[in-house]
Amino acid sequence: MSAKITLTGQKELLERFKSLSSRQMKAVHRNVLNRSLNKIASAAKSNLGRTNPRLRNWKIRIKDGSYSTVDMNKDIFRSVWKSAEGGTVGVRPRGALKWFETGTTGRKTKKGHYRGAITGLRFFKQAMADNAKKVEQDINNELAKEINKRFYK
Repeated sequence: MSAKITLTGQKELLERFKSLSSRQMKAVHRNVLNRSLNKIASAAKSNLGRTNPRLRNWKIRIKDGSYSTVDMNKDIFRSVWKSAEGGTVGVRPRGALKWFETGTTGRKTKKGHYRGAITGLRFFKQAMADNAKKVEQDINNELAKEINKRFYK
């Protein structure tokens, strides 16, 4: 995701930002990115609950015959890079939730028994489409708040 950032009162904010230490600058970047990525991740989690409420607490069968409940919301992740230059938000590739996002084709066992297909819900893709512009606009406000918070500390 790339965004053009234009700030109102740009000169004052840039001066304040330059007066911060490099550690504080990195903290500003990290906090703004965290808040932005959180908005997309929370939208994806609410979309997941709306598309299929049963997916929030998915019951899986364990080898001994008992059932275990898996919180699918944990498979939606967000992380800010160490350099604080960007971040990632998405669906974990190893989890079962990726099947519900992208869908699967029809499957058969080795004995030829049909196991069906999963239709993709596209809950994450919808969350990205709905919130991308809003997050880009909010970055300006969040950046200004964070710089002022650090500067007047």
